[in-house]
Amino acid sequence: MGWPSSGKGKGKSSPPWSSGKGGSWAPQAVHKPWVKQTAPVSTKGWKGGKGTKGGKGGKRKFTDLPESQQTAIKDRWAERAAEEGREEVDDAPCTGTVVWRCRSYGWIKPTSPEMLPGKVLESMATMTEELRGKAAEAGTDLERFTEDVLYFRVSDRADIGTKIDKDMEVTFKAYVDSKGAGAMDVTPA
Repeated sequence: MGWPSSGKGKGKSSPPWSSGKGGSWAPQAVHKPWVKQTAPVSTKGWKGGKGTKGGKGGKRKFTDLPESQQTAIKDRWAERAAEEGREEVDDAPCTGTVVWRCRSYGWIKPTSPEMLPGKVLESMATMTEELRGKAAEAGTDLERFTEDVLYFRVSDRADIGTKIDKDMEVTFKAYVDSKGAGAMDVTPA
């Protein structure tokens, strides 16, 4: 019994994986092709490893930016509004409630939609109907569009430093553009 001899002498034979003094057989990791193989993140090594330094730094508030950057950003906002064909319909301020808001845009439900000009009402109804269809298709956000709403961008605030949040009462001026109806000069009521 035992392992086949390598041809030298008599005595106990050793398994083929043992080689020399003090060697012990260590099991090798089993290769599993169905598991995604990832390389360990290096914290040491050449050029300091990954993620130790650099980057753009933290985000800064718009009000903390230099005046030149603020005007450049405002010019881009105005250019985008012009591209979309934004047309202020009525100068009278309206009121409403912010139904939903994310980082860059939101939706306002007018308090009394019948007070809005007909052009805005028609555009708002068409836009909201399209949004309901898209939401139903995707299976999300149906509660946002149960009633007709107006779109607003965070850049449409009257004062950039003012915070506009969900369920907040606001005043605004209505507009229409190529995408539908929206609210501009948004301020807390």
